Amino acid sequence: VDLTTNKAYWPDETFRVLGLEPGSVEPSLDAFLALMHPEDQVGALMGLREGTRGERLPELEHRVVLPDGRTRWVGHVGAVIRNESGTPTKIWGISLDITDRKEAQFSARRARERAERRSEAQASLSRTLVGAKTVEDAIPAVLDSFGNLLDWDFGEVWLSDPDERLRLAA
Repeated sequence: VDLTTNKAYWPDETFRVLGLEPGSVEPSLDAFLALMHPEDQVGALMGLREGTRGERLPELEHRVVLPDGRTRWVGHVGAVIRNESGTPTKIWGISLDITDRKEAQFSARRARERAERRSEAQASLSRTLVGAKTVEDAIPAVLDSFGNLLDWDFGEVWLSDPDERLRLAA
């Protein structure tokens, strides 16, 4: 990107990474920002501003909204070119489709969170069962542990008494 003219050069692969046909838009910083997911624009602008103060741009990861409405993750790495007086004049870099990596990271995070919830529920259940004097004492905590584990908002336990009548236990 030429910072004095706001014009840019994008190779064909950059257009494709951004979900566009090569040459379908005039490359510019404004075009780049228009393709970016609205929630990511402020962070990207702050990263560019920070980068123009230093020697190199921070690595930038953001979402783009494709013309068909799907979202893709894009990663950028680049550098700042300055004139003789040290004023930033150009930004250059590469853009990569990092969607698969981001989805794998999100999936791993969700799996880790599920495992942590499961472990917490098992520990809570064990403490409850050890401390319970009767089944009725344990049922509310058991129900709460299973509810947390399974992401339930509500649950009930019904028991039958010696007369075969059902009663709400928790």
